[in-house]
Order: sequence, then C-alpha cells, then structure tokens
Amino acid sequence: MLIKIKSLSDAHLLEVVKGGSINFIFKILSMLFSYLAILWITNNHGAEEFGKYSIGITVLSIATIIPIFGLDQGLVRIIGELLEKNSLNKISNVLKKSIILVVSISLIVSVYLYFQSKNISLLLKNPELEQTLKIAIYAIIPTVLIRVFSAVMQSVKKITQFSIVSLLLTPCLFFLALVVSDFYVLNISILPLYVMSVCVSALIALVIFMKLLPSLDNEKRIYPYPFKKIVEISLPMLLVSSFALIMSWTDVLMLSYYMTAADVGVYTVAVKVALIASIGLSSINSIVAPKLVQSFSSGNLKDLEVIVQQSTRVVFFVSLPIIVF
Repeated sequence: MLIKIKSLSDAHLLEVVKGGSINFIFKILSMLFSYLAILWITNNHGAEEFGKYSIGITVLSIATIIPIFGLDQGLVRIIGELLEKNSLNKISNVLKKSIILVVSISLIVSVYLYFQSKNISLLLKNPELEQTLKIAIYAIIPTVLIRVFSAVMQSVKKITQFSIVSLLLTPCLFFLALVVSDFYVLNISILPLYVMSVCVSALIALVIFMKLLPSLDNEKRIYPYPFKKIVEISLPMLLVSSFALIMSWTDVLMLSYYMTAADVGVYTVAVKVALIASIGLSSINSIVAPKLVQSFSSGNLKDLEVIVQQSTRVVFFVSLPIIVF
C-alpha cells in the first residue's frame, strides 16, 4: 500500500490521497479550534456552562434533521449523476428547488419549536431547556444552508472550499467570539455566541457558493429537474441521517434528563476526545463519496470496488496510529 501511495500510479488512489489529505488538514484545524473552545469554556465558565452549551448543540442538531431533508447527502448523488451524464444545465434548477425546500421546512420547524419550547422542556423535566430551545432555533436555517452549500462543493470535488465551509468556519469563528466576548467582558452567554458564529459562517459560505455557481452551469436556459425525483433520492438519506443523529445525540439528552449540566459537560468532553480516532474516516469519506456516485452512475462497478478497497486501506493505516496513541 505504501509503495502504491509513493508511486501514485493509480489515478483513483492519487485522488483519494490528495483530496483526503486536504480534508485531513482542515479536519485537524477544525478539531483544534473545537478543543480550544472546550478548554476556554470549561476553564473560564465551568463544566456546568459547557453542559448547557452541549445540550443546546444537541437540540440544534436534532432540530435540523427534518429541515435538511437528507439533501446534504442527496445532492452529492444528484449532482454527481448530472456531472457524469454531462447534464450541467439542470444543476441550477436542482439547487433552486433544494434551497426552497430546506428553507421552507426550516421555517415551519423553527416556528413549531418556538411555541412548543415550554412543553418540550416540561416533557424532558428540564426547565432551562425552554430558553435553550428559543436561542438554538435561530441557527436552524443558517446550519441547514451551510450543509447544502457544503454538499454542492463536495459533489463537484471542490475539497478545499468544502473543507473550509463544512469544517473550519464555525469552530474558528466560535472560538474567536469566545475570546473577544470574555476579553471585552460583553456578558454574552455561550450558546448565543455559537448561534452568531453559525450565522456569520452561513454568510461566508453563501459568498463562496455564489462564486462557484457560474462554473456549474453556464447555460442561459434552465432545464427543469423533477422535484419528485429530488424527494425520492433525499428521503432515504433523511431516514439514514435521522437514525445516525439520534444514536449520536440520545446519550446527551438522556444525561440532561437524569443528571446535572456539569455531568453532561464532563461526558461530552470525554466523547469528543475519543472521536479523534475517526478523523481518518471522515477525511477520506468526503472525497470518496462523489467518486462512488460517478462510478455507480456510469455502471463501472469494477472502479467502485477498487475505490472502496483502496479507501478502506488508507483509512485503516491513518487511523491505527491515532487509536494506538
């Protein structure tokens, strides 16, 4: 495997290693800012404040499951297929319909959560959750848009832009916001600072996305792409991502029900440290996903098999030293 990587004679392996390396670097930077934020909050505000922040992030993650509607993964497949079939003139229509869909659902979910925040907090026996919900809902639309923009960048293999938007922007801005807030004694709570960071990240992501858009579709005439097909492709992705998010965040919600915010804070830090081991997998996945889509769409299953095998080996060799350490 090391000889193959050194020679870089295989085009698929070269692309996986090159794209994965770029994403790996940004993933490291993202985790660095995330852990700096954790250290800053726990050292300057205590485990309890970090626990409240963790609960807010959990609520936000769950609240975006339905609004994103699986399009963060569905768009990778749809745009990948259109690129493979050279149907660039349909991409603008896909993006327009997708953004209208996710923003509309986000507004409905946001309004519902705002008026039901008290009932939800009573259900979970956590009175502080009501205010947390009312703050977190302001980040639903920006978070959803960031994920849509990221999916487009990933599908066209703009790995640098994808990594900046999906990995780096929010953690970096959030850490800077924490430092500035405490340095100037602005007395702004942790969660509102995070929401503001997400909103600024969404604006920057929009600028990057708008610069990328002309290169995707130079046709003056926009060709329609069936809305029904967008839903058919994205709905299974919604179900998969829903179960994945529910499994990954149920623990925090259960702890917030039975334990204190300080316990939630300590537990969340331990989990985040353990997740360092998955950095290789997430880095490689970002470049492999669109390659798998294009191989499958063209019916080239042999290439698909080779990509999966090579990617799995790369993930193994990257992850092993991290896990041992």
